[in-house]
Amino acid sequence: MFKSNVLIGPGFVNRYYSTKRLTNIEKDSAGIPGDSFSVCSDLYNILIGLILGDLYVNRRNNNTRLQFQQGLVHKEYIYHLFELFSSYSNMEAPTHGEYHYKRNNFVYSFIRFTTYSLPCLNYYHELFYVNRVKIIPLNIGGLLTSAGLAYWAMDDGCKSSPSGSSP
Repeated sequence: MFKSNVLIGPGFVNRYYSTKRLTNIEKDSAGIPGDSFSVCSDLYNILIGLILGDLYVNRRNNNTRLQFQQGLVHKEYIYHLFELFSSYSNMEAPTHGEYHYKRNNFVYSFIRFTTYSLPCLNYYHELFYVNRVKIIPLNIGGLLTSAGLAYWAMDDGCKSSPSGSSP
């Protein structure tokens, strides 16, 4: 693994590149020690909620990867997700960065990690994307569980008080 600095906006972003790559055999069968790269039911339920939120599902060539990204204020949440999905990633830890949003001249700090591009993740891209546009599947009622709903709320939720009352 090596580190390089990349200039984005007004500051530098540390980017870590791994030299660890999976072979096609590892992607298809033995990527996780003692198991195959497949998504267990617990992570399946969580992924449904996360995709309804901010999770980006990116299909490149034959396989799909996931990109988890939040504002830096949600660092603990991203580290929690990294613990859940670290077996699917070659990263040692999530990376921090920032970008300059020219519209309002504001610098946003973020934290993110990505997974390997894997065949077992193609299902999620096919389920939630049509012509590169994210959609809500017609059968979402059958897909969304209480765990998925909880992660969707953590990913996109906010606390608000009723009108006229103080927080």
